[in-house]
Amino acid sequence: MNWECISSRTSNGGGTGKSAARSVTSQEITRFKRALSGSRSTSLTLQRQAHASWQHIVQTYSRRELTNEADKLMAVMGVARFIGEVTGDRFLAGLWRDQLWRDLLWRLDASSYGGSLPSRIRSVHFPSWSWASVGGPVEYKWPAGSSPGSMVSMLQLMSTNVDSDMSRGDVRGRLKLSAQLRKMIFRGERPDRLFHDKSVEFYLAEQMSGTQAVEEWNNGELDEIEAARNAVIVACSEAFWPDAAGERLTEEVWLLPVASEQYWIHCLALVDTGNRGRVPTGPWSTLQAQARSFSSTKGSSSASTFSKATRYTAIASVAIGAPCLWWLLNPSTRDQVPRLESPPTEHLTIEPGPSKDDVTRILSQEAYSLQVRSVAGVSRYDGTRIPSNCPCEDQFIHGTFPSPWNDGQQWIAWGVFDGHAGWQTADLLTKQLLPFVRHCLGQLIPAASEEKGIPDEAIQHAIKKGFMTLDDLIIKTGADVTQSEEPLQDKLKKLAVAYAGSCALLSIYDPVTCNLHVACTGDSRAVLGQKTDGKWEAIPLSVDQTGDNKEEIARLNKEHPGEENIVKGGRVLGMMVSRAFGDARWKWPLELQKSFIRRFYGTSPLTPTEHFQTPPYLTAEPVVTTTKIDPSKPSFLILASDGLWYTLSSEQAVDLVGQWVESSPEERRNSMLLEPTYEPFDFSHFWKGVRWRFAKERTTVQDDNVAVHLVRNALGGDHHELVAGRLAFSPPAARRVRDDITVQVVLFKSQP
Repeated sequence: MNWECISSRTSNGGGTGKSAARSVTSQEITRFKRALSGSRSTSLTLQRQAHASWQHIVQTYSRRELTNEADKLMAVMGVARFIGEVTGDRFLAGLWRDQLWRDLLWRLDASSYGGSLPSRIRSVHFPSWSWASVGGPVEYKWPAGSSPGSMVSMLQLMSTNVDSDMSRGDVRGRLKLSAQLRKMIFRGERPDRLFHDKSVEFYLAEQMSGTQAVEEWNNGELDEIEAARNAVIVACSEAFWPDAAGERLTEEVWLLPVASEQYWIHCLALVDTGNRGRVPTGPWSTLQAQARSFSSTKGSSSASTFSKATRYTAIASVAIGAPCLWWLLNPSTRDQVPRLESPPTEHLTIEPGPSKDDVTRILSQEAYSLQVRSVAGVSRYDGTRIPSNCPCEDQFIHGTFPSPWNDGQQWIAWGVFDGHAGWQTADLLTKQLLPFVRHCLGQLIPAASEEKGIPDEAIQHAIKKGFMTLDDLIIKTGADVTQSEEPLQDKLKKLAVAYAGSCALLSIYDPVTCNLHVACTGDSRAVLGQKTDGKWEAIPLSVDQTGDNKEEIARLNKEHPGEENIVKGGRVLGMMVSRAFGDARWKWPLELQKSFIRRFYGTSPLTPTEHFQTPPYLTAEPVVTTTKIDPSKPSFLILASDGLWYTLSSEQAVDLVGQWVESSPEERRNSMLLEPTYEPFDFSHFWKGVRWRFAKERTTVQDDNVAVHLVRNALGGDHHELVAGRLAFSPPAARRVRDDITVQVVLFKSQP
């Protein structure tokens, strides 16, 4: 009999039972004690050290045999409480919230079963995604050459509903996860074991070289994966899944990515067990589609979409059985009413603020990184969005489209739309601005005499026309509801788009001419970074159009002579920007606005009304620039809403991207281990010498996504408490410390 605890270890004989468990060594006890010796902390090193110790305890503990299976989680709650107090993490029925993506990748230790898989615990209910639901040894087995510390999460925890009281027998748990799914199709003869000889991540890495598997997954090119015989195992063992015995499993599996590194993608496989007369066949009963196209942040009938990149939410509950690397999609036999099982208490429990892992997850939540193969001259582009409002008022688009000249070439566009006074106008721009611009460009026909193609001036004029035509229709359609016989709800939808407003920053690249056309309406900004003589140079491609811009003030004074009170304090009749889509209160006649107040609960006109004499005061006409990208010089494009530029200058942004471009993945991983020490922080320190804006001494280069890299440094860099503090705010209070932030970074190809 072995007896071990945090303070001592003793023995009075050898172990007994079907599988004698290996005892924990004194070195391992010492390591675990060291991990738990500090006070509560969000230190990444401490968290990982404690988490590694926990996983080792699980592997060793799962080999023990308990008289009462209901005690399985309760028996380790003492250790779990220690870890929770030290790390501030939340215990989820044997897994940890901040390390969930690592903990989900447990698997059966097949070497301990002699080829016979165990059955799940039947006498008590544990969540099927927890190792505690399996009556036998488990392990955290990583592919050769990998380690938990080198992996990056590919999923997001949306919500949890897990019992916090483990003292009872049954422990109920539900996780809601979000990630980009891919379908695996099985061909040929089907083997008879489930992920026992080879796993999904082994198949992907075996068939593809280098980072191709990860890149093609992220690019949406692994829409369907053909699995050869013995590459993966699909059918279930009757001994392991008696509830599925005799049922024919589908040959179609949905892969839920959990983590990735350079050569591997670690997945959970979602397998449908069929109809059983209750739900439609297929994964849709437990996979809820949330369409998120690569080309837009919203679904669009007019914009080209990538169905391969559809994002889904996978829900795993205790009612659907699943071992380590897959979840069996089996309709629940229980009713769907949630159980309110939190025990009575008189103690307040509030979740802690973002840990270091949480910060990375938040910054990367809407991030994307795409390699470009179909457009010459463009290597890759990255992007991300950090909401401050709810719903987020920033929107964006990115993707390819056919050349307006019908020459068989593919052009590529990126767009950032910074909404204000609502999200509706920005949302409309994601669907319709590029189509309007494409229509106007398509009306340009190259003349036979023009050997150099269509002049830049003509292209710029067509882009302007597309912008202005769309805005004119937004304003006119809203005004025309007075004469319309449409239902009230349809009128209100049109008015919402007109009342809200949005800036627009659209960039279009022509690979034939290497010309980059940038159209700006408002104060989002485009900057080109170009390396000359070994130094990165910031080249402005747009100018902020605000009430502080002297040229904009002169234009407004010329268009509205004698109206001296249009621009005050850097604002145009109260508006920060001098050009925008929508914003009908700056464009409609005063009498029309007054009539809308009673009929449609419209927004009140601007005050004082005596200053409102000759609308419109805002225009959507963009300033368009054309820049030829020099392939002999390393260069990149930064597009961002004003939320980024509040804390970063154009030059600082270019320097940050330049540092990222010149860093290696290994250097970025190593920088994550550097933990500078700062004094305890609160926001009063902004008045005591701590810079509110970007500070060069806080620079960190640790993210694989260059857009995330920019946002992290804009919010505080390596000062974790500052960054986490800014991200801890939820809407609407978040607007006090940050705006919506949208960033896109395009890396152009350069010749050696």
